[in-house]
Amino acid sequence: GGGSGGGGDSGDGRAGGSSGGGGSDGSSGGGGVDKRPASELSPAEGDRTGKRPGTGAATASERVVCIGDVHGNLSELRTLWKGLTRRLGEDALRAATCIFLGDYCDRGPDTKGVLEWLIKLAERRAPCS
Repeated sequence: GGGSGGGGDSGDGRAGGSSGGGGSDGSSGGGGVDKRPASELSPAEGDRTGKRPGTGAATASERVVCIGDVHGNLSELRTLWKGLTRRLGEDALRAATCIFLGDYCDRGPDTKGVLEWLIKLAERRAPCS
């Protein structure tokens, strides 16, 4: 797929996320995530990275989850989603903004299943009216 960050497409057929390379100083190196704790960032860096120095972890409503390079791998996508649910908790994951970056199909065994799962997920996560 085309350019959703640094890594992601390892060629082994597994669903994955993107992770950019980092600079030798711990910076994000241009793409990807700055992995330094918020307490080590200056106020200007905090604004740029979305982290706020001294405030700890993001609240559930501030959290953004990005998933890309699924490539028709429904089983791996379900496993990833279950892992996110266990790690963050169901309520926190529901409150988070989830962005699927693309590359849903191609190469994997179940493109149709991935697309159906994504549609059902969007329906389940839709705000109640």
